[in-house]
Amino acid sequence: MPDSWISLSVRLLMTFVVALTTPLVVVPCGELIEGKLGMAADDEDDGRQQRRSMLDPERVVVRVAICLSCMAFSGYVPNGFVDLVSFIGCFCGATTGFVLPPLFRLKLSSKGKPWSSERLCDVVALVLAVVAISIASVLTLCELFWKVTTK
Repeated sequence: MPDSWISLSVRLLMTFVVALTTPLVVVPCGELIEGKLGMAADDEDDGRQQRRSMLDPERVVVRVAICLSCMAFSGYVPNGFVDLVSFIGCFCGATTGFVLPPLFRLKLSSKGKPWSSERLCDVVALVLAVVAISIASVLTLCELFWKVTTK
């Protein structure tokens, strides 16, 4: 971007957005990891639930580790933000748009005829979508790893 007040304001606003949305991602991820590690969010004690402090040292370590690992990964991958976000967006968008509709329809119509022409179309669409997403994902990851190794 050229150096102008518009590019400066875009950079400042992007920094503002990242600063505000990071907790929206780190807190749920931290709670998932804490649950897997046996550090549940609510501890049962005498039939009462006691909320653990947000400044509990174990929680702080888990959440700081999440942030540091994300920073290390994004620093290791060249143009990491662009490549990673485009990969995740394409993968999730393709899955939502092409895999889930025929899969849901197959699940909802499972009590009907076992092999009707509509059901066959759904199966074909599902298989083609999975194959296409798999090929696109492998090609994208290969390109990403190629960029990392040739850096």
